[in-house]
Amino acid sequence: MGNQNQTNKRKKYFKEPINTDTSSQSTEMKEKVIITINISNSNSSTEYYIKSYEKKNDNENLLIETEKLKGNNNIIKFQSTFILDYYFECEQPLIFKIYINNTENIINTTLGTIVGSRGNCYHQKINNNRNEIINISAFQNLLSDNSNGTHLLIKFYIINDENIKEYNFKDVNNKFYYKIINKTDLYRSEDLSDKGIFLPIKIPLSFLSPNFTIIFYNNKENQLTSFNEITIEQIINMNNTIFPLIINNKKINLQINTFYKNKTTFLDYIENNLEIGLGISIDFTGSSETLHFPGLGKKSDYEKAIEACGNILASYDSDQKFPVWGFGADRVKGYDKLCFPINFKSDPEIYTIKGVIEEYHKCLKQIDLYYPTRYSNSISYFVHEVKKQNGNKYNILLFLTDGTNDDMSETKDIICEASKLPISIIIVGLGDDNFDNMKILDGDDEPLTNSKGEKCFRDIVQFVAFNDYKNDPSGLAREVLAEIPQQIVGYYQSQGIEPEDF
Repeated sequence: MGNQNQTNKRKKYFKEPINTDTSSQSTEMKEKVIITINISNSNSSTEYYIKSYEKKNDNENLLIETEKLKGNNNIIKFQSTFILDYYFECEQPLIFKIYINNTENIINTTLGTIVGSRGNCYHQKINNNRNEIINISAFQNLLSDNSNGTHLLIKFYIINDENIKEYNFKDVNNKFYYKIINKTDLYRSEDLSDKGIFLPIKIPLSFLSPNFTIIFYNNKENQLTSFNEITIEQIINMNNTIFPLIINNKKINLQINTFYKNKTTFLDYIENNLEIGLGISIDFTGSSETLHFPGLGKKSDYEKAIEACGNILASYDSDQKFPVWGFGADRVKGYDKLCFPINFKSDPEIYTIKGVIEEYHKCLKQIDLYYPTRYSNSISYFVHEVKKQNGNKYNILLFLTDGTNDDMSETKDIICEASKLPISIIIVGLGDDNFDNMKILDGDDEPLTNSKGEKCFRDIVQFVAFNDYKNDPSGLAREVLAEIPQQIVGYYQSQGIEPEDF
């Protein structure tokens, strides 16, 4: 699952309206990415070119054919690029046919795998008998127009030079902060960190008048230096400028980075190495028997749901390890039947979605389907694990069940608690049971409240009935995953955490 435990100590005097309830937003999350390709370890005696295809309905649609390049015993970069609409909730298969001296080699991948790779760059050896590696990158396509953007991003940090080798930033006397003044105090930074940096800030341009002032203070509120009556254009032109500050008779060099930024998107977080962790909870109560055992040679509905959603989400998890729990079974080897690891190990994580399916089948042979149908235990365990995390990971629980739960009040309470954490919950209802409780947890018709009458901080649950997409696994994934990008952006924006903060 990885790690996530972030706090943000910035003191904001400006407030940008943030909608953390995505239930009324469009379920279509379309952004554009530009694909670039290079080949490393190229051979100087070899000619290379590539044909790229998009696979739709078993048809291969040619996207681009690159120029032909001669190898140079190093990296060769193709000038030919192409732009694709990106949908988080779809696999979007891609095919790259690499021709090495006219010999065809084929790489199959997905756009999500490229976007979700570390650094948004997918690496794959082209041929096991050769050394060449294809490197495919996917980044937001920032279309050029007359607009400079909607926000101003500013970052100040200390240059680590000879002047500050003996400087102790942990000493409170060496701390300082700055204010942005725009008629009134618009923003007060946190104190300089122990590492000599300030967190980046992003200010809506509409909040800035034609002229504003930035003033640096020490902790005794004595003014150190200031930029008076500067314009947005002037501060943008100050990008990478270095200027001195004198603190306690010592000179340190402060650098500023500034640039325009449009509205924060899901891809902004992914491009700054946000990962998505997947956990899975499976209902093993007695009423689900026919759903787990559909007949010889057939995939169960549980298996289909895990593959449909898991194969997409797995692209964004670097370690490919997924904790999987079951509930409602008997003979669970000493574990709690209300929440037990399906691999019956102290570490519930299973490597790859294929491995999850294999462990699922093994588990079915070792347990008895039983009762009760309680959701809160496995959701509580998931929340508990997320609270222990450190790092930049958002967590999704894929919750698979065939029926109404016996612990509605406790389930509401734990979901409301989870709504304050980097968590989304996808509930897939399997079979023909009444799923009215699931619709209540979804909160689309009426905001979910806990036993104290408190509303969820944000909407984090998406429910879908599997039978509506029984013969359309890609449709199932689209339906349950489409809201995830907005939920991720909504969470981090509500916490004041920008992509650059990771």
